[in-house]
Amino acid sequence: MINPYQAPPDQAATFAPTDAPVARFRLDQRMIRYAESKFLLWRCGGRVTLASMVMIALALGISLMPPVPGPIGIAVREVVVMGLATVIYLTLIRGPRNAARSELAAHGVVSGAEVEVSLGETTLIWCGPAGTHRFPLESVRLMTVGKGLIVIPEQDLYLFVPRRSDFGGASYGEFVKLFRARVQAASG
Repeated sequence: MINPYQAPPDQAATFAPTDAPVARFRLDQRMIRYAESKFLLWRCGGRVTLASMVMIALALGISLMPPVPGPIGIAVREVVVMGLATVIYLTLIRGPRNAARSELAAHGVVSGAEVEVSLGETTLIWCGPAGTHRFPLESVRLMTVGKGLIVIPEQDLYLFVPRRSDFGGASYGEFVKLFRARVQAASG
């Protein structure tokens, strides 16, 4: 019986277990901002969730206050709540966002940069305009997002590997699969 979920033999994985996966790509501002938003949600998720709960309680409290006469009073109240929520959210992510942006600039992750990411057996190697950086795989975290892979080697540092990168003849899925396997093997 033929397994309909099994890949045909001609589409087998192109990476052998000893091959070093490589991804080459050029960063643009849109990619960097997309990855930044996903990274900040990951990094500040607990704080943002707590702030959301506080803002819901605050909005409920404000809505239960005695009404201000006229329709303008209701609109002003709503605008004040939205403005307060914006200020609180921006305050929560300002520190981590500024730290991440300075780390990215120090590592050469800027718009228009040509970047190459490769994996050794126990090391992530990241080559860009600011030089070559090496990170032990046991400290690397991976986050798969809709448009690619976010690699987090340090607390305030991340790199976005887009799905449409050059993977040296391999596919994005094969790259991620081998990347995850090496990170798990290095973590023990």
